[in-house]
Amino acid sequence: MWGIIGAMDSEISLLRTQMQQEQEIRRGNKVFYRGYIEEQPVIVTKSGMGKVNAAMCAQMLIDLFGVDHLVNTGIAGGIAAGLHVGDVVIGSAAVQHDFDLTPVGYVRGHIVGPDRGKPTLFAADAELAEHLRRAAEQELSADKVHVGCIATGDQFVNQREVKRQLRERYGAYAAEMEGGAIAQVAEENGIAAVILRCISDLADEGSQESVENFEQLAADTSARILVRMLANCRAEDGEAETVFVAITQQARQAAEELVDTARLEEGDILVVGCSTSEAAGHKIGSYSNKKLAEAIFDGLYPVLQSRGIYLAAQCCEHLNRSLVLEKEAAKRYGYDRVNVIPQPKAGGSFATTAYERFTSPVMVEKVRARAGMDIGGTMVGMHLAEVAVPVRLRVNKIGEANLICARVRAKFVGGSRAIYDETLL
Repeated sequence: MWGIIGAMDSEISLLRTQMQQEQEIRRGNKVFYRGYIEEQPVIVTKSGMGKVNAAMCAQMLIDLFGVDHLVNTGIAGGIAAGLHVGDVVIGSAAVQHDFDLTPVGYVRGHIVGPDRGKPTLFAADAELAEHLRRAAEQELSADKVHVGCIATGDQFVNQREVKRQLRERYGAYAAEMEGGAIAQVAEENGIAAVILRCISDLADEGSQESVENFEQLAADTSARILVRMLANCRAEDGEAETVFVAITQQARQAAEELVDTARLEEGDILVVGCSTSEAAGHKIGSYSNKKLAEAIFDGLYPVLQSRGIYLAAQCCEHLNRSLVLEKEAAKRYGYDRVNVIPQPKAGGSFATTAYERFTSPVMVEKVRARAGMDIGGTMVGMHLAEVAVPVRLRVNKIGEANLICARVRAKFVGGSRAIYDETLL
């Protein structure tokens, strides 16, 4: 679900004309418009101007509607040299330039983080920013499309001196009043977000007149780019669906072969570590993808469930590689519960999916699994019982991720006179 925030009516008016099946929803004094744009489910809302309004709307979109993408669209003042009215800036990051703790030793713009000498930058989701850049270059010439830092503050910037300061302190490309707050809320909630702004003025002494003349034109330009991006995503979703089906099949085949090779029995535990970043062809930890996790889970889980085998979904190192396990399994084996809820960027998308899909999920610190599946180099060995031995499957990749599997066998004891049970090898 896409959550789209504009501060003013002018910034969402064109979007509403593109919505299908629009439904108006009121919560307190806020109005949300739910529907579809280019077949993509969206919630569009006007936040009102300023950081508090914007942050409140962003959190409401997350809490009330479960959006997993946030886009802030609208107009801005141009800060970077060489910008013109009608140019577009896609925020690579956002800084809140009016957050000022300089009297107590912090640099202006520092909100969180150990280095009080650096302003806090809330990074945009790289994939969303790239989607917007491509869409913008389909709507405008490439020389009118810029990617850079956006400076947010509760003030209308219309002085050359302030403009110079924003450029020199933060390398800002544009100044506006909402994006940085939305970016902060998104980061706190682990939600992908990006800011899209069309330049309506040059943040100088002529700004008021420029905004009066170009507000609607600039707002519509931003909205058209957003609509184009949603259309592109619709086309890509069709291609992605084919990929997801193939990945589900790979996961199913791998699970079936590993269960048979490892001779797993009802009540055994199979531990799975999965990097969706690696499965998508990216560096581990850089591209958590919930849909991809769901595709892999949909391949693995039915195979295990049908045979009464428990799945233990390993989280990433941010949660100390703790595991999601069915409560029934934890009680059966006497594993103590720990208190944490995995999220896509703190635990990983696969563990998050398992937590959502299990009947009664609990978190445990360790298991002694009878087999393991490592999708993308996630290091599941610490959760295998002794003695682990490698298993080479016919399926050696899931998506773009290398697949490494293992089973456990009974320890050999005794000396040269010992005779071993070959069924336990």
